[in-house]
Amino acid sequence: MQQSNSLIKLAVDLQFLIMKIPGTFIIALLLSLSAAARQDTLFRIEDQGKVGYINAQGRVVIPTKYHSGEAFSEGLAAVRENGYYGFIDTRGNYVLEPQFDKAAHFQNGVSLVTRKGKPTIIDRTGTAIAPPVYKTLEFVGPRKAIVHTESGHVGLLDIPTRKLVLDTIYWRMEVFDKGVAVVEKYNPRSKRSRSPQYSVIDTNGRVIVPFGRYFKINPFSQGYAIADSKSRKWDEMGDYVLIDSKGRELFRQYPKDYDLIWGTYHEGRIRISLVNGTDHEGYIDIRGKVVLDNTLYTNVTEFSRGRAFARTKEELYYLIDTAFRVLNKDPYRGVEEDPFRTPYAAVDTETGWGVIDKSGTFVVKPTLPYIDRIVGDFVYFGMDEGEGDKGPFGVITIGEKPVINPVMQQYDRRGFVNGLLLAVVDDRLTWFNEAGQQVWQAQQDTTTHLRRLNIDFMLRAHCSAYSTLGKDGEFNSGGWATSGNFPQKTLPGRQQQPNRLSVVIDTMRVDTFGWRYNGYPLYVMNTTADTLQFRAVDSRLYLKMQAQDEKGQWQDIQYMPSSFCGNSYHTIQLEPAAHWKFVVPDLEGELSTYIRVELKYLDPRNPEKEKILYSNIIRGSINPAQFTNKQSYYRTGIMDPYID
Repeated sequence: MQQSNSLIKLAVDLQFLIMKIPGTFIIALLLSLSAAARQDTLFRIEDQGKVGYINAQGRVVIPTKYHSGEAFSEGLAAVRENGYYGFIDTRGNYVLEPQFDKAAHFQNGVSLVTRKGKPTIIDRTGTAIAPPVYKTLEFVGPRKAIVHTESGHVGLLDIPTRKLVLDTIYWRMEVFDKGVAVVEKYNPRSKRSRSPQYSVIDTNGRVIVPFGRYFKINPFSQGYAIADSKSRKWDEMGDYVLIDSKGRELFRQYPKDYDLIWGTYHEGRIRISLVNGTDHEGYIDIRGKVVLDNTLYTNVTEFSRGRAFARTKEELYYLIDTAFRVLNKDPYRGVEEDPFRTPYAAVDTETGWGVIDKSGTFVVKPTLPYIDRIVGDFVYFGMDEGEGDKGPFGVITIGEKPVINPVMQQYDRRGFVNGLLLAVVDDRLTWFNEAGQQVWQAQQDTTTHLRRLNIDFMLRAHCSAYSTLGKDGEFNSGGWATSGNFPQKTLPGRQQQPNRLSVVIDTMRVDTFGWRYNGYPLYVMNTTADTLQFRAVDSRLYLKMQAQDEKGQWQDIQYMPSSFCGNSYHTIQLEPAAHWKFVVPDLEGELSTYIRVELKYLDPRNPEKEKILYSNIIRGSINPAQFTNKQSYYRTGIMDPYID
């Protein structure tokens, strides 16, 4: 179940706690419950590849016997023992028997499940409360939820009445703020395809600002939104308007000396970029009047709790109040991304990272290598100030009382939830209490045999390869990413098929997939006289597994991820009498079926066209959710261009 942007979905299937797929290192951890869901007194654990639940003291209450399981919410947890999900209570008894391809936690008495490939909203009895057309659910308070259809449209559903307050005619709806939200739909009269129009609605679907009044409207923040009243080129200044939650304009003017940073209103101030001959930022007030124009400040942050930071050309930071008085004598070298979302802010100094209060007084001395975040009265710090993941991580209090030594490889960024913190220590899931005591840790996996891969989501396509390097050690095929999987000049003898490109899954040999799972060698062989070209995304071939559904139709059980960076897309080549080798997993699931691999390549006679080639067909088994449920993916940083 997806939540709104402010209720961030953190779901990850912990079967891939540490899993190495060729070319990718996936640390999937911790994050099995959205920030919106109330975790009950039982806590999710995973041991030896199976899921169970403990209490706050670390005692196992429900044994680890499930292939997958969500965290408890509203007294229930979605679990998958075999191929289908059901819901159990805190005693481990099924309240709803296994019948769902996929299931999310309950919130406000409803859950979004997938049944027979169709997303369905159910109540606690398992009864559908809406047609099976809504693929996501984002709550707007306890009564209403934003729903998304398969076609990408959104509407507003009233949960108690089970009726649409707002029909699914929009293609985007922003987060509700002070009871209103910006919605978008396509302008059918626009010469530019998919050009949006903007409107403002309330939670009853009533129109506050009609379509066409403004060219663009930014999301609401603290009851206000910035709108642009005219179409303009990218390098032109806007004709800006500030509107409130009733649609009233507080100012409308074409600024001569500044341009609004397309952000939001915060505590009576709006960030601006001043364009009167210098490159610096400042603020205007709620009436559009410039209240800070200091050429020393190249950047300023949004106000929070009456405080903001201003950065100089020397990249030094100063703490300022709403009267723009500087509160720190010695400047800071850096500031956390979202300062003062708590009563404190993490800052970097010449002697290390520390924590200040609103007066600029250090409540944690600036001696730490790195501060990752502050949650409540707990400070989560890292021991590495480099460009990596900053770990290992530890925890202290605002009063500098040690809680957890820096032994955590990763931890749940929500911090302590109902008194416990979920982390990874020594590559094992671990729960800590607020006293820093380790109440539970997964056993060391000592099994020597490989398992079959039993999952309930579509894997991302993973077969990466590259072209033979030239004499200079370079291959200029376009794109920036490379792979060490170069073409092999010899061909597997019994797999050869003369004068053709072939894709072969070799079930007579066993290989290793992701360190701990059974796999089969997969060969892409070229016995033609041509050098063949393949499109690739960061060296990842357009090669994915497919399976037959219950109707005998072939469907994808892997997907190609999309990148917004043009440099990700390039071509690679395979010369004659050469092959690439990959490994595909040996899948295990509820549905016995047939499996094959699909490969796309460029037609050697017409490179503008693409051809499709299929592998041999093998017997296997999968779980129903592998047809529809994409594997969760979370961006690793600003340099990660992938969006799914």
